[in-house]
Parts: sequence; C-alpha cells; structure tokens
Amino acid sequence: MAAGASRRLGQPKQLVQINGRSLLEAAIRTASESTRADHMIFLGASAQEIIASLELHPENYQLVKEWHLGFGHTLATAAKYASHLGYKGLLVCLCDQLHISTDILTQIIDQGSEGYHIVNCLYANGASGPPCYFDQSYFPLLQKLTGDQGAKEIISNAALDARCQIEFPLGHIDIDTPEDLLNAKNQ
Repeated sequence: MAAGASRRLGQPKQLVQINGRSLLEAAIRTASESTRADHMIFLGASAQEIIASLELHPENYQLVKEWHLGFGHTLATAAKYASHLGYKGLLVCLCDQLHISTDILTQIIDQGSEGYHIVNCLYANGASGPPCYFDQSYFPLLQKLTGDQGAKEIISNAALDARCQIEFPLGHIDIDTPEDLLNAKNQ
C-alpha cells in the first residue's frame, strides 16, 4: 500500500530515500524476495510522480482514484482486486515500515499457507498491525472498509484459532513525520 498523501511528512514518503533507495523501492524488493506470488502496488496521492520516478509499469500498480477517502478505502480496493482475480489470499504491506524483512514476510506467508485465515504482526511496544495476511474468506469484510478505518476490528473479531501473530519487534517504527525521517536517516 502506497496511496496516502503523507501530509504530516510534507512530501511523498514513497519517494523518500533511505540507504540509497526509496521507501517504495525497498518495500517492492523485500516483497519480491519473499514470494513469487503476484505483486501489486496501490497508488493514490502523488501517483504520477511516483510512477515516473520509479519507472513503474502499468501491470505493477493500480490507481486508487478515491485514495483521499482513507486507508480503509485503499484496503477495500486491494481486496476487490484480489477477489476479482481469484487470489487465495492478500498480503498487505506498507511502504514506510523501515524494518520489514523477507524473513517477516516469509513467516507471514508460511502461517497463511498452514491454514491461518489472518496473520498479523505483534510489535515490541505491544501494538499489532501490518504486514498482514488475509485469506480469501475475509475479502468480503475487507471490501466493506471505508475511511481511515483499517482492518483491526476484522482481526480482533476473528476466531482465535483462525488467526496468529508473528513477532515483528520493530514494526511500529515507520515514517510519518519529518522527525521520523531524521531519526531513520541517523540510524
């Protein structure tokens, strides 16, 4: 997911450079190294700038025309896309999670393959969130999301034996503000 406007940051976070690569390039590479499954980037704000800067091909992205309606709307769009193509599951990654790794994504994919309907991450600060996996049985619920509402309620309402969490201690570290960006560049 890379559709947000990055209002607090003041520039498209998808194009922010860390260690010589944009956040979106790093996320794409990590996802590509984790699975051979199809990858799709959902773009909204600054889409044309991102497409041009990263030389993305049309088969690699979907434009979320109403991205301004919030993350829930973008997630619903991704679920509709996955459902339309008959995918068995949807792995949701955010481009601004600095410490995402192939190991984390592989663990999530493996747990989904072992029969868990939902897999999300548990962070060191006690919070939980993306990256997340949802099997196709959750596509209808995801498609109903709106506004800035993410999938937390869907996850918390899922049966305990249908979901699991992967430890991702640094998952809470992302880039939302200029201070976050400065901290990331100083690490």
